[in-house]
Amino acid sequence: MEYEVLRGNEFLEFDDWNWLREMAISAMSESMSYDPEVIEDQLGLTDFDRFASSRVDPNTIVGEEFIGGQEFTHPRLVLARDEHWDIAGYGLAYLNVSGSERARRVKRALVRPNYLYVREVFVDPELSGRGIGGTVLGELAKSTFPFRKVSTYIWPDLVPGMQEMLETIGFYETGGSTVPQFWDTYQARMEHPSADHLAHVLSTRRLQG
Repeated sequence: MEYEVLRGNEFLEFDDWNWLREMAISAMSESMSYDPEVIEDQLGLTDFDRFASSRVDPNTIVGEEFIGGQEFTHPRLVLARDEHWDIAGYGLAYLNVSGSERARRVKRALVRPNYLYVREVFVDPELSGRGIGGTVLGELAKSTFPFRKVSTYIWPDLVPGMQEMLETIGFYETGGSTVPQFWDTYQARMEHPSADHLAHVLSTRRLQG
């Protein structure tokens, strides 16, 4: 498996995002035991153009899917490619600051308050369990400043074992809230203190897909 790291204007063409959208739906359907149609409806994934544009520039949905006061910069996309150069999995992350405009300006100039936000990591369900997801996450962690904190959001009640798995590699819960997706489910915010340490842990162990 080869791992390709794309940044900013190196991102895929919009049409190529459809394959990633289908993979995301398939992976979530498998892990959450919902039909693909339910996944699409609950997460608004029926609109392909919105899926693509909001991942190239998530600032377009601040105030909608993301709460106000968020700012995302320096996108990076990791693609796991098999021997035929087909995509077997992917991960997407950005640098993220929040708060007032003044607070965001200050945070952008610093390392610790400027998080690496991992938006999503998905693997083709047929290839799950081979360590692809863990390697993708590790490549995302290696793509930023070593001491930068890493954050992500999960639905513990919908994906059993996900929170425990993240805790084994150093993540911890910093809060959470009920969100409207999937008929009001709990969303937990998970944080890791160091991208460098996360990358090291992932390089020395094999994680489930």
